[in-house]
Amino acid sequence: MKSSPHRHPCSATTPVETIRGYPTTLRIFKIGCSPFWYARVFVHGKYRKCSLKTENKTEAIDRAKLFFMEQFGIQATVKQQLTGQRFSTIAEAMMAADERKVRRGERSESLATSNRYAYERHVKPALGHMDVKTINYAVLERFLNDLEDRELSVSSIRNFLSFTGKVLKYAHRLDIIDRLPQMPMIKSRDGIRGWFSEAEYQRLLAGIDAAISSGMAVRHVAVQPDLRFLAEIMVATMLRPSDVKLLQHRHIEIVEGKRLYLRITTSFSKTINSPVVSTAEGVAVYQRLLAYQADLGFGQPDDYLFYPQYSNRKHASDILRRQFAAVLDSLSMRQSPQGEPRTLYSLRHSAIMFAILRGDTNLLKIARNARTSPDMIDRFYARHLTAEMGD
Repeated sequence: MKSSPHRHPCSATTPVETIRGYPTTLRIFKIGCSPFWYARVFVHGKYRKCSLKTENKTEAIDRAKLFFMEQFGIQATVKQQLTGQRFSTIAEAMMAADERKVRRGERSESLATSNRYAYERHVKPALGHMDVKTINYAVLERFLNDLEDRELSVSSIRNFLSFTGKVLKYAHRLDIIDRLPQMPMIKSRDGIRGWFSEAEYQRLLAGIDAAISSGMAVRHVAVQPDLRFLAEIMVATMLRPSDVKLLQHRHIEIVEGKRLYLRITTSFSKTINSPVVSTAEGVAVYQRLLAYQADLGFGQPDDYLFYPQYSNRKHASDILRRQFAAVLDSLSMRQSPQGEPRTLYSLRHSAIMFAILRGDTNLLKIARNARTSPDMIDRFYARHLTAEMGD
């Protein structure tokens, strides 16, 4: 909008915009003498205007819709559709709010990704069409039973119910529902994660080397040194597989002080994004990885550490996961001696166990480096410890 020296200080300073899905008689704009958005609607032959009392455009649009309905005295049934009381509308609004937090650096990017997956996969088909005010304990229990009938894992069911609960809490904060329904409980024994003893870990590395030498291929992709480097880096850093697949060289710094280690700083952790430090052995592994990648034309700051030729990181992650499982199968190591399943996550478990067995009894320190809590260390990792292991 062109400025003019004669323009009134309270004239519009932004284009006067319509709102999608609403008559063009409703418009929003900003004026020079206020930081807030304003709404204007043409009713009964004249314009009516009001301050929306917010600088946030998304909130302004929601409030402008309410202003429009008030001016026309819209009936409750129509008002319900326009105010967005469908579960799907509230869910989209909540995810949009979380995405804004991600852009501001307040939350991890994985939050938005996991929210969208949970919603699209199972929550939307079951609850998306419902009026959020009709969702009570009975509805949620039927949803839980449906998820269990599909033989989903307990962790997946927890994630889907957790997302549903977040949407309902968001609706409550917006005063769309008066109270939160009780959530059905899922009772299960904590799953103790499988891990590798030191001897088993060395056997695993030898098995990966053998797979590379023999030209083993999984789904037509040959096992490469990337898999060996992945195993060594995870054990040296305690990183999760979900973090490792996105790791780039710019996230890593070699620190030389009283001791030698890697400092890894990222913004996409599943939980907190505090820096992670490696063991001294991790530095040597990383330097070998850099030399290997340089020979292939990679190793630049924005290159990924593992299978950098694949920009689709889910695809790269799937390759590593399948190859790791194939190597475990070749070694008959898919389960621990206690019968617990082993996956890439077992490397993180092993890293935590090795730290404890090396004599580091400070669980808080280990938890900080593993980006978890001492309680989680005790519940999911240290359960394997026995009185004899520290000897």
